[in-house]
Amino acid sequence: MSDDYLKHFPKPLLQDLLENRWLPIIGAGFSLNAKTPRGTKMPLWDDLGKRIADELEDYPYSSALDALSAYSQEFSRARLIERLREHLLINKAQPGKAHIAFAKLQFDIVCTTNFDFLLERSYDAEQKYCHPILDEDQLSITTQDSSVRLLKLHGDIHHPQRMIVTEEDYDVFLDRYPLTATYLASLMITRTPVFIGYSLDDPDFRMIWQTVSERLGRLRRQAYVLLVDAKQAELARYERRGVKPINIPGNRTQYSDELAKVFTLLRDYVREHIIPVSQITQEESLQELSLPPDGHSRICFFAVPFKLQAFYRDRLFPVVRDCGLVPVTADEIVAPGGNISAKIDALISRAAAVVVDASNRTTLYESRLALRNLSKEKVLLIVEDKDSLPFDLRDVRYVVRTKETMAE
Repeated sequence: MSDDYLKHFPKPLLQDLLENRWLPIIGAGFSLNAKTPRGTKMPLWDDLGKRIADELEDYPYSSALDALSAYSQEFSRARLIERLREHLLINKAQPGKAHIAFAKLQFDIVCTTNFDFLLERSYDAEQKYCHPILDEDQLSITTQDSSVRLLKLHGDIHHPQRMIVTEEDYDVFLDRYPLTATYLASLMITRTPVFIGYSLDDPDFRMIWQTVSERLGRLRRQAYVLLVDAKQAELARYERRGVKPINIPGNRTQYSDELAKVFTLLRDYVREHIIPVSQITQEESLQELSLPPDGHSRICFFAVPFKLQAFYRDRLFPVVRDCGLVPVTADEIVAPGGNISAKIDALISRAAAVVVDASNRTTLYESRLALRNLSKEKVLLIVEDKDSLPFDLRDVRYVVRTKETMAE
């Protein structure tokens, strides 16, 4: 794997990644990376339209949107959704290498127009909680943990009435979902859009993008699209629409593998650079974290709920120091852009040992993240009740933290 891939990413874009300013926007092209049964593959938007058009008698194909609209008119929306479910291999397609590598990147919000569930399954594979957002009343609900908000702009196959799939759906999108459009516009105003597998052909999305561009003019944030070995005509099409291509000179026939390499390099870049650009509030932690990341580590990372930090600092930190290690918690590091997940990922990657109070969803995720980076011997779980441990963590060393212990 070559670091040469990263030289195609402008330095301001890499800085935005560290500062949690990326807005990944995933389109149908990314689903091509899925693992599917032999003899099948995920369709692009135009491929999907042509498959549907084949079922219409005497229909001259012009576009996917027209074909899907004609099919819905002829055979009903219910029948159209059933055919889309079959063509999109909803119950068969599984995340590929690129999906899994993407899920390892520490984004707090991702947008997609895809109807499938490949992104959700990718985050499930990483055991990271993914919160799909389809309805406007979900927009006001925020979380403070390491979960990912997945904005499904066009709905999904499990919510057929919410799907934006026919001409009528596109025509009424802005009137029916004004808050969603406003929310997306605000994200594109304050973050850097990065399109992956996205063609920018959706009329509703282009209208929002055009509005943002017209209102902000030269103050609009630069948008990028990630491509692999794209031809000049494709590059020119994105540039006409105000999107700067990042054209990775890899093997286009190995699209999934090339994207997986890029995502892995981006994750490694964040791991290496997020701590140096963060503010570290404890002198002891600052001294240890100022050392090269590939050197001998004395970091013992404590993944504990904030309300229990005083208990651990009082009872366990002295024990850890006596063992020659430096206890560190995530709240001691103030990452740019509030990039909480990225700094935790970086801390775990640097740690010599990890102690996890496995009492909530966030710390359970961090325990699994630690186990993917360290051997089991270097991870210690602390639980309120051994029966509360998930099945996949029961062979990891643990200590029971009783209420009596907390009260002492």
